[in-house]
Order: sequence, then C-alpha cells, then structure tokens
Amino acid sequence: MPDYPAAMNLAGSALASNVGASVASAATVTITSAITPVTGTAAVSLVKIPAGFRGAFVLIPAGACTTVTGGTYAGSDGVNESIPWAVAVTCVANKALLCVTDGLKVYPLLTA
Repeated sequence: MPDYPAAMNLAGSALASNVGASVASAATVTITSAITPVTGTAAVSLVKIPAGFRGAFVLIPAGACTTVTGGTYAGSDGVNESIPWAVAVTCVANKALLCVTDGLKVYPLLTA
C-alpha cells in the first residue's frame, strides 16, 4: 500500500465514515463524510470541509445542481474550512462527482 501523507488519510478524520447523511444544495455545502449525497438544485459556491483535510471526496447529486466559481475562501475556524470551486460544472442527477481539494480550491473530475 502506498504511503500517503497524513492529510490525505481519511482514517481517523471527520470524513472516515463512508456515506454520510444527505445535505441540501445551497451556497455552502458541508461535507461530513467521504461520500455525500446532495439534494436539491441550488447552486453551490463553497464546500465546507474539516479543517486540514486535503484529498478526495465524492458528491452524489439527486438533482441537476451546479457548482459556481467566485466563492471566497474562508480559513479554518478550528473545525472547518470553506473552499471555493476551481471550475463551474452542472451535476447530473445520480451521477457521482469525484472532487479533490488542495485546501485552496475544490477540483471536480470532469468527464465527457
């Protein structure tokens, strides 16, 4: 098994649970698990992640919500960080959106 940096290891982190409870799409969506179902169709400009988390997570939208750029990074409050999207995308209902964050932006995996 590769030796990943601790910041990318979900074991023991707030994202350790595989599938979390559904969250409603809104200007800010809070990620509480590695896989997060998202309900609704509101535009999302920020993703709130556990402070210090760097790595991948999956959003599973129930509707055609969008991600929009222009959100303002909000540094750690000791619990969470709010991270803006690097690019805007329109999610497809029930199609997983793999996302990666470096702590400055959220980068969605774009497929044709």
